[in-house]
Amino acid sequence: MEADEAKELGLANIVVPPEELAGTVKDLTEALLSPLPGAIRETKALLLGAADRSYQDQLKAEREAQERRLKELLATLA
Repeated sequence: MEADEAKELGLANIVVPPEELAGTVKDLTEALLSPLPGAIRETKALLLGAADRSYQDQLKAEREAQERRLKELLATLA
């Protein structure tokens, strides 16, 4: 499978040429290790709201939050 196909299928988030891979990994690592704006606030809201949600609704809320955070993270790399 080619990288572009993997991205199209959702198996990869970004595709870079081989010569940019090391720099992209470094940038991604730095981004992952730095706190994203709103991440702590959103985590706190998920924890506080958990008692009022069903298990399935909580899982859905957490998945949606993770997706937002990942999109935000990827936007910092663009």
